[in-house]
Amino acid sequence: MKILKIVGIAVAALVAIVVILGMILPKTYTVARSTTINAGKQQVMAQVAYFKNFDKWSPWNDYDSTIQKSYDGIDGQVGAKYSWKGNDQVGVGSQELIALTDSRADLKLVFTEPWQSTSTVYFQADAADNNATKITWGMQGQIPFPMNVMCLFMPSMDSMIGKDFDKGLAKLKTICESNPLYNGYEVKSVDLDTKTYIGKKSTVSFADMSAYFMKTMPETYTAVAKAGIQLTGAPCGLYFTWDTVAQKTDMAIAMPVAPGTKAPKGLEVITLPAAQGSIMVAYMGDYMGSMKAHQGLGMYMAQKQLQMNGPAVEEYVTDPMQEKDTTKWLTNIYYYVKGNIAQ
Repeated sequence: MKILKIVGIAVAALVAIVVILGMILPKTYTVARSTTINAGKQQVMAQVAYFKNFDKWSPWNDYDSTIQKSYDGIDGQVGAKYSWKGNDQVGVGSQELIALTDSRADLKLVFTEPWQSTSTVYFQADAADNNATKITWGMQGQIPFPMNVMCLFMPSMDSMIGKDFDKGLAKLKTICESNPLYNGYEVKSVDLDTKTYIGKKSTVSFADMSAYFMKTMPETYTAVAKAGIQLTGAPCGLYFTWDTVAQKTDMAIAMPVAPGTKAPKGLEVITLPAAQGSIMVAYMGDYMGSMKAHQGLGMYMAQKQLQMNGPAVEEYVTDPMQEKDTTKWLTNIYYYVKGNIAQ
């Protein structure tokens, strides 16, 4: 009985120690790592705020090459969500973009396997010397009792997660410095051949753009088809001016055709000359969301000291009548430009 009494006292003492430790030990954790990248803040933020870009440098892809991934919402906007299901090293979970500014992205990180937890992740971008950017990747979370006591016998969250943050930031640095993005988009230099279109130039107010497309696109296509004219590519929108003060544009819905083709009554032939060193972006998504791609082209032009030397061209590659999923709509956007494109 004396032995049992001693054991009981020892157990009670141990429980008391655990409870006391649980009360005094931290119940939260914070992990943060930083690096400096020789790229502009907008380029760096485009990599951390877009889940499909994040996936290119995520350190956890190295732990499981067969991760199942899915995306919800509009990538790069608050409410976008990235979910995954992988092996024991990466688990099952999701990240949701909950706040976004031009210098910070906040995300809600949820794990459902191999354990359940919710944490806050953030990326903070600050200007550094020589037009570089200091990016900080941080994570904050709760360690409830008695897990905070068990942490005494385990590697710290900082040591466990910090090494992955360091690895990911190193990859991010390499990507940003070798392949910069502009507002989330890769801008490519392209040589454009002479293009012949059939369409009709019109001045359209920004407010009437949607109605203009709905009416003019099928009318133009039908007129060309009735004339027996074969298209040489996808329908396009040609934007010759873009007046943000007057809120209007001079544009045309245009069908690409072979050189020498005559226009049906009511339409006209529009020829764009060949152009070397122009630029383009491949935009995926609903037409109304393409402005961010145009803004990316504008950022590129400002950085490279380029000027427009012709219209902006939107090539509507995906037929919306055949593909109902707007996230799969491809629009190639071309800018005819002039200027110094030296790096």
